Amino acid sequence: MNYKFKYTGRIVSFFVFVAFLVLIVSIALIAVNRKIFVKKFTFKTLFNDAVGLSVKTPIIFKGFEIGEIKSFNLNDDNLIDAEFIIFEAYRKKIVQNSVLRKTINPITNKSSIELIQGSEQTIVNEEYALVPEISTYKGKEYLTKSNITVSADMVSSIISNINQFIANLNEDNNQDQGSVFRILYHVANTSESLEQLLIKTNETVAKLNRDYTENDGELFRFLNQVAEIAKKVEVTADLINETVNSTNLLVKEYTDTDGLVVRLIDPDNEKIIKPINQILSNLNQNMIEINKLLKYFESQSPEISSVIVETQSTLSSAQKTIEGLNNNPLLRGGIEKGRSNASTSGNERPNEIPKE
Repeated sequence: MNYKFKYTGRIVSFFVFVAFLVLIVSIALIAVNRKIFVKKFTFKTLFNDAVGLSVKTPIIFKGFEIGEIKSFNLNDDNLIDAEFIIFEAYRKKIVQNSVLRKTINPITNKSSIELIQGSEQTIVNEEYALVPEISTYKGKEYLTKSNITVSADMVSSIISNINQFIANLNEDNNQDQGSVFRILYHVANTSESLEQLLIKTNETVAKLNRDYTENDGELFRFLNQVAEIAKKVEVTADLINETVNSTNLLVKEYTDTDGLVVRLIDPDNEKIIKPINQILSNLNQNMIEINKLLKYFESQSPEISSVIVETQSTLSSAQKTIEGLNNNPLLRGGIEKGRSNASTSGNERPNEIPKE
């Protein structure tokens, strides 16, 4: 029995040494695998959300793990500020305008982050520079600046494209995301323009259905002037119709020339025709009476002639008497002789007409 336990201490020491050696080798392997002793460079990034994101999430480039997520937190803009590390061997892969792309595998439900280099392959980013995720606003700016090729496994690429497509559907002014979104952008702008046009059309129709105001513009002022001209034309047309009707009536009235002068001078026969008719009637009656009087004078002409002769004789005697009185001796010297015979013979009517 003593022989059997003679080398026990050595045997235990051997196994302890082996276990310690295995532990050291394991730690070395883990350190090598985790690149604990490799120099690392830190950069910053932005994510829209932290879905599928965790510390130690690897950064993949062309299938190689070149770094990992170091930390992340939610900022005041509701974005995810994160820091990631890049191993020294891949330091020069972080060039300007580079972006990250986060994808979630729907089968394994694991997220992976891919590095997508920018177009400037020779300009290396400084440490702590920003390398945004492509779905963020900054990431889209970097995509537009560089000609970037996106590559990944088929499932992740499809899911990423679907997610990006859905994200772009919820954004505005994204015409640079492809022909589909450019079409949708122009269709949306066209629909907005049509809506504005419809509003303007409704306003125009409303303005057409109300009275004109000074602020309606040139078109409605022109239409208002056209309406005013139309009213004046209508009034003018009524006046023309009245004039034409009056002209037709006048033509009908004066087509018959009988009594035209009378109708022109005195249409109502009140001022000239009737008074003249009355005067003529009175003259006619007077002429009838004068005619009767003349006929009476003609029937009484012998008596009238004797009366006239007696009257002349009486007047001659009266004249002589007056002359006698005038020539009275008491007055002047009596009646002159020879004067009475001359005056009497001058006033007597000759019985016969002297012959030549």
